[in-house]
Amino acid sequence: ILVVPEGFNSETIKMFKFTVKASKIIKKKKFIFRFHPMMDKKFFFENLSIDIKKIPKNLIFSESTFKKDVEKSSYIIYRGSAASIQALSSGVIPIYLKLENEINIDPLYMLKKKFYVSNVNDLNKILDNKNTNKLNKKNIFFTKEYFDKPNYKVLIDYLNKLNDEKI
Repeated sequence: ILVVPEGFNSETIKMFKFTVKASKIIKKKKFIFRFHPMMDKKFFFENLSIDIKKIPKNLIFSESTFKKDVEKSSYIIYRGSAASIQALSSGVIPIYLKLENEINIDPLYMLKKKFYVSNVNDLNKILDNKNTNKLNKKNIFFTKEYFDKPNYKVLIDYLNKLNDEKI
């Protein structure tokens, strides 16, 4: 399970606390916590006064590329990260961490089938649901349609037409 917080201290802390809780309860899964490139890991650990020895063994901090983390993952827990879109297009199941009394910042809000969690129990239900993969297939199709590569020929034809009209 790949966890991708945004580049804000507050978001990173919220997602980290959730991930620690989840990894303590869901011991059969590996959690890959991937810091946002703008986040200073050293600053994060020093200011949170985290005892690395108390972190569950199934929670690791990514040292890989995003692409490699996605290849190793079946799920991605995210909030406002656009990385969720890239992961979904690779077949990874996106799970949005919805926090109490906060506005929804889900970049995948337009999906027909959403996987939202507010606590570890919600996460367990998604992981245990045998239909989750099947339900996510429509989401993958959506990303391929929605984020299709641009057709540059159409743009060039349009620009040429505009140029011809100016003459």
